[in-house]
Amino acid sequence: MARAYNRNSRKPVGQRQNGDGHGDMTLTEALSDPIVQAFMSADGVDARQLELDLRQLAKELQRRNSPPGGDPNRPRSRGRRGRIQ
Repeated sequence: MARAYNRNSRKPVGQRQNGDGHGDMTLTEALSDPIVQAFMSADGVDARQLELDLRQLAKELQRRNSPPGGDPNRPRSRGRRGRIQ
C-alpha cells in the first residue's frame, strides 16, 4: 500500500509528530480510516457511539486530572518523590 508523505516533514499525510517522533492520528482521523471502519463494521461497532463515548471519557479524565479551580492545560505539580499530586 503506497503512502502519501508531506514534502516538508517527511511524515505521512494526515498524521502529526508526537514527542518521540512517531505519528499519531486524531480520533476523527482514526475513525475515518477505511481500515478502522472495516474492523468496526466487522465487529458491529457503532462509530458514532464510540466517538461519543471516547470524547466523554477524555473530558472526564481531563476533569479528574486538572487541579481544582486551576487551568486544566497547566501540568500538575510533582511531589517530593516525583509523584503527580
